[in-house]
Amino acid sequence: MTWTGDTLGLLTGCNSEPAEGHKPRLMRRVRGRLATPPLSLPPPPSFLPLAMATRPASHARVSVPPDSSGRYAPDHPSLLTPDGHGSSSNQNTAIESTQYCTGLARVWDVVYGRMQAGDGQNARCAREDVKQRDLGYITGNKTREGSDSGVTYGYDKPLPDPFGFNDGYGFRGAPPAKPLVELEMTRLSAELRRKPSWWTKFRDESILAKWKGEALAQTQLMDESHIDYVLKELDGYANLRDETSGAEVSCYDKIWQSDTLIPASLKERLLTGVTTLEDVPESEKDWHPRSDGKVLDLVHPSLYPIVYGRTLSYPEDSDDRNSTALQVRLEPPKAGKSQATRIDEYYLSKRFQWLPTNFEVSEDGKSVKGISYINNLHPFKHADLYKTIEGLIAAYIPLFERVLTDSIPENNVIPERTFNGYSYDEEYKKSPQYSNYSDEDKFDQDHREWEEGRPIQLPFIQQDYQIGNLEKRPIQYKLNGRTIQVIVKLANIHLYPYSISQTPEKPKYDGGSWHVEGMKNEAIAASGIYYYDEENITESRLGFRTAVAGPESYEQNDLRGCKLTWGMGYDDPCINDLGSVVTCQDRCIAFPNIYQHRVSPFELADNSKPGHRKIVALFLVDPAIHRPSTVIVPPQQADWRASGISANPVLKAAFDKLSAEIIDHINSMAEGTMTRKEAEAYRLELMDERTAFVAKNDENFFMAPFSLCEH
Repeated sequence: MTWTGDTLGLLTGCNSEPAEGHKPRLMRRVRGRLATPPLSLPPPPSFLPLAMATRPASHARVSVPPDSSGRYAPDHPSLLTPDGHGSSSNQNTAIESTQYCTGLARVWDVVYGRMQAGDGQNARCAREDVKQRDLGYITGNKTREGSDSGVTYGYDKPLPDPFGFNDGYGFRGAPPAKPLVELEMTRLSAELRRKPSWWTKFRDESILAKWKGEALAQTQLMDESHIDYVLKELDGYANLRDETSGAEVSCYDKIWQSDTLIPASLKERLLTGVTTLEDVPESEKDWHPRSDGKVLDLVHPSLYPIVYGRTLSYPEDSDDRNSTALQVRLEPPKAGKSQATRIDEYYLSKRFQWLPTNFEVSEDGKSVKGISYINNLHPFKHADLYKTIEGLIAAYIPLFERVLTDSIPENNVIPERTFNGYSYDEEYKKSPQYSNYSDEDKFDQDHREWEEGRPIQLPFIQQDYQIGNLEKRPIQYKLNGRTIQVIVKLANIHLYPYSISQTPEKPKYDGGSWHVEGMKNEAIAASGIYYYDEENITESRLGFRTAVAGPESYEQNDLRGCKLTWGMGYDDPCINDLGSVVTCQDRCIAFPNIYQHRVSPFELADNSKPGHRKIVALFLVDPAIHRPSTVIVPPQQADWRASGISANPVLKAAFDKLSAEIIDHINSMAEGTMTRKEAEAYRLELMDERTAFVAKNDENFFMAPFSLCEH
């Protein structure tokens, strides 16, 4: 196949060949995969656009079998006149347009990642994976015994998710609540690990003694044994730290961070690449709805998502050698019928799904290649940015593997540092006896004073810290040699001083809301956020919390004991605050989607000049659950098609002969794409749906009330 500027420009809006580094990859995907003859696009007839736009819905992409001479059969149903008989003129022109459409479809397939079956040795991912895995489970993680005895590399079960707390074996409910004293221990540990070079300093006994003294002076709940445990546990966190990537446990278990993950050269390429998205006319800037003009979306998955019942895809049972069968409208997934899965109903969207992109991870896990387009990022206009995003995902593999490993239920990485209960001093004076009182009010008063005065023994350390316990990971989740799905988002937050904004709100960002990413449709297992650029803003944090089961080890109706031990009383939400991480420039964070997270407020550091923060967010789909992706869903952006037509001289000449009304009519009838106005309307509908879901999710799990039950 010969790639020409016209051929690619037809689809991409460019009149040049692919960027160096991507062209060879596209060429390799063609060889050994196409069972059809080499593509040669004939000149389009003058009415081609109308022919393309008005074909029957059953032939959303026309499939025409060639005859023995290689010409296309004139009696194909799509070429017949309304009475069922083909006229020579209609047939000739329709044959030309159909041949052109067929060739066009093949180019779409190769450019945007739909691999063709042909050479069994090379048929590596897309079509086979899609048929077997879309909306279902796969077991593609390589499993092998490690050199370390008892360590297994590989995991093929779905990971825990925030949709009913499925732990891989079905609905099990939320994890037990952590005592307040243990949460204070984790906060102390996180603060110590914020110190520069903490992983070497903690080995100095004089520094360790100083840290212990500071902790004893400031603690509210911990005693010396709790603090000693935290200090000894630093050895485990130091052993978990990776010197090469800088990966280390962040503010709480299962959350990881690094300040040196992204090389300076890759960051510079990112800063350069995003300028093509930022430096556009004001009318083309995509300010996120309801953000008061502060959040600028550069690439956002809520725009042009899968719209069930409208978005077209390749059918699972289509012939891989026939690249013209774009006929299937994606339908929403169905919830299960069992008691364990019935709760899926409100976690599943019946309208939308974010579109992930498929990426191949190299066998050594050090490089990543995209095999389909990134939704809302033009693959040829922004070819360099594609390569940069591949580099970012490759750099993130160590963090993602650690988050996924920690999420495996069998690893049980969150230690039980304290006894999860309390007790009262048995030597304390006996409670007042009702039989000894003639005045009921006096009895109530004395009994209340006795209850409030009883010395309580808060959760104590179960056992001394055992060296090596914190680092144990019997199963290691590995992504090397796999195809992963990632949803990409790029966004900026811009703040302006009063003199520019003319309003009192623009100098401050009010923060976000508590949420998890996506719904069950997206099956996001982990999120990665890279804070690559900021200027003139105050410190901000990313907070985390998790839903928990209500306490169990308490005396009947003992509100005071529950409050002092777990911080929960009647109807208080069953939730644990897990702390927060400072989101400074160059920091990379990765965390499991079982935790809710929230951006804290920040504002201009200097109110006389503007400020900003820029992020890249990478949402990793559970590798054991593949979702419909850009491998099987062609681009839905109508303007991509329009720009391709404008860049192609032949098609442009044909369209120039048509009136604006006819062109609008063509665009309105063409299937598989949507206008920007339609996409923005769908985005608002999606946002409303997700807002309602977050409220429902809070009601059922993250803010479920604690009920003080009788024992």
